[in-house]
Formats: sequence, C-alpha cells, structure tokens
Amino acid sequence: LTWGTCIGDLLTNILVAKSGLPSMSLAACYSKPLTNLLLGFGIGLLIKIILNGPVTLYAPSPSHPDLSHTTLSPDLTNTIYFCFCFILCNLVITMIVVPLKKFRFTTLYGVWSLLLYVVVMVILFLLVHNVILSDINLWRL
Repeated sequence: LTWGTCIGDLLTNILVAKSGLPSMSLAACYSKPLTNLLLGFGIGLLIKIILNGPVTLYAPSPSHPDLSHTTLSPDLTNTIYFCFCFILCNLVITMIVVPLKKFRFTTLYGVWSLLLYVVVMVILFLLVHNVILSDINLWRL
C-alpha cells in the first residue's frame, strides 16, 4: 500500500523537476508527507480526544500478544526512538549541506540520502526482529 501511494508522488515530483521547477519538486517531497502526517494524526487524535478524553497508544508485547496486557514493547519503543533520531539527523544534515552547496542538490547528496535510507531500513529490520538491542530500551539511556 505504501509503495502504491509513493510511486505517484515520485513520478509527479520527477516530472515537475524535469519541467524546470526543481524547487517546487523539492518542496513537495517534504511538504506532502508532513502535511499528511500532521493532518491525518492531528485530526484523528483530536476527534478521539474530544469524544473519549486522553489517548494512550498501546501495542501488543511479544510476551502477551493478546490485548489484555498491552504495553509498548521494547522493539516498538526502540524503533520509534531510532526513527526519530534518523529524521532529526537527516533534517539537520540537510539544513547544513543544502545552504553550503548554494541550494543545489548534487548527485553526491542524492547518493548519501539513499545510502542513509538503506542503512536505516536494515537497522530497523534488525531491531524489529530482535537481532540487535533486544534487551535495551533506548528511551531510558
């Protein structure tokens, strides 16, 4: 499902960039997912809070897969923590590198971004399958 929604955005952004509007294409790469995230979660959680009060997010832990003992399992909390760190690092690197390159995105920066994405996906896969950091909760460091 995710690939299906992203392919349309990818093709649109490529066509907009090739038509001579690379700034618009770059803005769309950041603004559309951010807008979907903020509006999607924001409106949904706002309605839920108005109707039912405060919201607590739970996920089944591996030791109790039924929802009677739901807590955030360490693999989920570590995944959230790692995703947050990745997004923060990627944004900081972008805010430093792009102005230094006079707002021109080079092939090296594209390769760096793809390489970073692949490394993060491999680490997340290993985290979710408890290959690495299975007994450590990164939030408590």
